Amino acid sequence: MMSEKSVFLLGAWLLVAPLAFAQSVTGSVTGSVVDTAGAVVAGAKVELINNISKQTREFSSSGTGAFEFTGLIPGAYSVKVGHAGFKTVEQFVTVSAQERVDMHAIRLTIGDVATSIEVQSEVAHVATSSSDRAQNVNQQMITDTPVRGRDFLAVLKTLPGVQDLGNHDSRGWGGNTPTINGGQQGQVVVLLDGIVSQDSGAPSINGYIAPSLDAVSEVKLLTSNYNAEYGARNGGQLNITIKNGSAQFHGSAYYDWRHETLDANEFFNNKLNVVKPRYRYQNPGGTIGGPLLIPGVRFNKDRNRLFFFFSYDYLSNKGLAGPNRYTMPTAA
Repeated sequence: MMSEKSVFLLGAWLLVAPLAFAQSVTGSVTGSVVDTAGAVVAGAKVELINNISKQTREFSSSGTGAFEFTGLIPGAYSVKVGHAGFKTVEQFVTVSAQERVDMHAIRLTIGDVATSIEVQSEVAHVATSSSDRAQNVNQQMITDTPVRGRDFLAVLKTLPGVQDLGNHDSRGWGGNTPTINGGQQGQVVVLLDGIVSQDSGAPSINGYIAPSLDAVSEVKLLTSNYNAEYGARNGGQLNITIKNGSAQFHGSAYYDWRHETLDANEFFNNKLNVVKPRYRYQNPGGTIGGPLLIPGVRFNKDRNRLFFFFSYDYLSNKGLAGPNRYTMPTAA
């Protein structure tokens, strides 16, 4: 018989084993601190502030003037660098999923530490630590792109090298993934927050989960020269990142509705008195996110420790082929 310790270890392994197949979605920010002559500034205070949640992380530059922040969720950040005898410098940087942003050398000028220099222009992102080729669809691009059926995969149409023949009226099990750079169906991996969301027996299908467009923060497509952490398929690595909660409460609501009475009939159908085919499409849903607050308790009073995000999406598509219903709650 197995001992209690063996049973415990087996249970812990079963819980952790699925995580071994997941890729990280967090990014990192690196750089160095130097003075106007190019000499390194050791012991400088470097602050990284999330522009949405206002969470702050601190780092002291090393003996070589270097600093590094790892495990960053995708988003916009402010980097403040200060040291005694120098003016404080503030720069802005945007970190995407799995992106290693190198801010290079941040130069401090002599002056009062209370004086701040704000650099508005963002440092150009040059990938020097990875050979993979990736294309990003950020939240603004998702908002500005008209998408039929509110399918997140439809935003890939705007990227070079993508061939997409789907109509995107159905999501999840109902559609196929696009092809990348002339690849074939089934060669693209779909990951949701770093976890594979596909049936290994039917890899061409979109996946188990199809989050609402309102819940998607970023879509990142790796096209070639992948790092060692990838390797399941060679036709592209598609990573979808879900939004996070912020220090303020935010939400959205939508209702997409289509009906055959709003459609025009074909010329020959009218001539032959053929009625328009039945088409009933309903897609209500919404999102809500913010800080996690507990009434009567001081926990998270400053709204910078714990956040939540929830999305609900319901799809009912009734046509000649029969009803097709899909419900997708998403939490983060």
